[in-house]
Amino acid sequence: MKSSTNTDRDEEEILEEEERKESTSWFEYLILFFILVSCVHLTLENPLNNPEGKMAKALSIVDYITTAVFSLEFFIKAIAFGLIFNGPKSYLRHAWN
Repeated sequence: MKSSTNTDRDEEEILEEEERKESTSWFEYLILFFILVSCVHLTLENPLNNPEGKMAKALSIVDYITTAVFSLEFFIKAIAFGLIFNGPKSYLRHAWN
């Protein structure tokens, strides 16, 4: 028979794992949103646009924001999973990265 402390610890581990899943899902959805924004940005960018126009300035701002978000994603994942030498879950060993 398990003691109550083992049961409590097991429940805590389950709750921690669920919290990790939840935090991962919102983070992944946020990154997917910015991927979509980046795709729309690429479709709107046109060499015939006036470089001094409002569209070019807005696209430039969107470009800086998406670059910052994707750079932040890289740093967060590289710190969390390790860059290369932390085993199979390292950032650069993952096929999607």
